[in-house]
Amino acid sequence: MVKPPNSSPGADWRRCAAYDYTAALPRRGWAWEFLRRDAAYRRAWSEASAARTATEAVVFWDSRACPHVLPIRALPAAVQGDSGRFSLSEVPCRAALLRMPDGRQHLLFSESGCALQLDIRGTSLSEPVRLLTDAVLPAVHLRARLATLEGLANIVGRGRFPDYRMIEPRGRRLRVVLQALDGWLAGAPYREIAVALFGEARVEADWRDPRDHLRDQVRRAVRRGRELMRGGYRKLLR
Repeated sequence: MVKPPNSSPGADWRRCAAYDYTAALPRRGWAWEFLRRDAAYRRAWSEASAARTATEAVVFWDSRACPHVLPIRALPAAVQGDSGRFSLSEVPCRAALLRMPDGRQHLLFSESGCALQLDIRGTSLSEPVRLLTDAVLPAVHLRARLATLEGLANIVGRGRFPDYRMIEPRGRRLRVVLQALDGWLAGAPYREIAVALFGEARVEADWRDPRDHLRDQVRRAVRRGRELMRGGYRKLLR
């Protein structure tokens, strides 16, 4: 198994294999990878948490920003043996529970960079509950919320994380962008970033090409990485 970097983000940016852990990341995993590189985020929160990759970190998203977070109402379970009864202690999947001062509870199931999150109001999950959600959903959120609901049914009914992996199809491109961004954050010149991305031989052959194809490719990757780091990652949450 590839061990992802666990110090500061991008500390090993010259080595392409250091990014192998991103191969199966879903969109929310990529969102975290770009967010955790933002200096303002790292100042506001813990450097230690920002050092954790998307396959390691426990990341809770706000349902207003991420339609995949399913709003839920929890009510006390009526009777023992109720078919709709949910008991967190009986779910074998990896789970993290965040209790907010206002009484809301965020429940996160996660596995290998994939996650399923519930935004729960009502009865505490410290006891068995019935979980309810709206049957009529905003059209813009419909597919995302239904996917989360299906995943939850799989966890509760089969006792394991959903089989599907919603891998981001643009992952290969995002990997290049992420590595280029890390080189830029490290203060490396564009040529050095190009060597890390494409190899010394190609850079020697194409770097001085008057059409500037390779230079432009590196510049675009860095620019895109900066955009995603500075707020563009939110689009990956949708």
